Amino acid sequence: MFQNPVLEAGNKFEHVMALSLNPLNHNEGVVRVIESRKGDVSKSGFIDKSSLYLIKRIKDSKYTASNKLNIQGQDKIVNSLLKGNKYSFLGLEDPDIWIDKKNVFHLYCTMAFLDKRKKSAKVYLGHAEGSSLTSLKMTPPLLSPVAQKHYGAKEVSIAPQNKDGIRINLVESSDKIRKVSYSVIRLTYASKMNQPWKFGKIALHPKKDGFSWCAGHMSPGSLFPKDYIDVGKNRRLGILNGRERNKVVNNKIHYRTFSVGLMIYNYEKGDVE
Repeated sequence: MFQNPVLEAGNKFEHVMALSLNPLNHNEGVVRVIESRKGDVSKSGFIDKSSLYLIKRIKDSKYTASNKLNIQGQDKIVNSLLKGNKYSFLGLEDPDIWIDKKNVFHLYCTMAFLDKRKKSAKVYLGHAEGSSLTSLKMTPPLLSPVAQKHYGAKEVSIAPQNKDGIRINLVESSDKIRKVSYSVIRLTYASKMNQPWKFGKIALHPKKDGFSWCAGHMSPGSLFPKDYIDVGKNRRLGILNGRERNKVVNNKIHYRTFSVGLMIYNYEKGDVE
């Protein structure tokens, strides 16, 4: 049964989404806000411009957006990715907060760019770190688009370390089959969480592996801790965001219904079982 919204856009923003709480203090967190939208979100070709905002708890499970998240060095990193005047920056999206053993805050987020000529997107997995959410400093992106292969990476799912000390993290990426683009779940290899990661294989593909509810697009959600639910050695239960197969009407792609399901991830082998 749905309860009242935990956060509302009000008169300040078009929409709010992708909320991430401080794992050590649920009174604060970060949320993606849509500042402007062009086009219809149910059809391909819409464009959102986004920012990340700090949120704070005002009572029970009710939050409010306060100030825009200030990340030191963000402008320098963004300008280095603009490629002159070829791209426009669409903003930061999809925040994920992770805290390491030394209590250093790591913020992972999507850095979205639009190719002005081709009207196509490129997305980088951005990263910032600091002693708190208000003292973050941006590093170069951890993952970047790969020419002729995929648009990049977003919406990270942090995995435990395997026996080799590597985290085989999951991200949303893309693949194209017969000129049809799909959002897929791809492996990435991280020996250090604040330095560039390496792309691996596609772990789950909606065209090849999907059921009807996730036959169009897929993206990974959080993995549950073992002390919450134990699904076996080297395995974690995780959230899978799926979308039904696209529908084409008058040569225009229409996106279908989102559904949320579950997956079992073997983080030692890098297999979505």
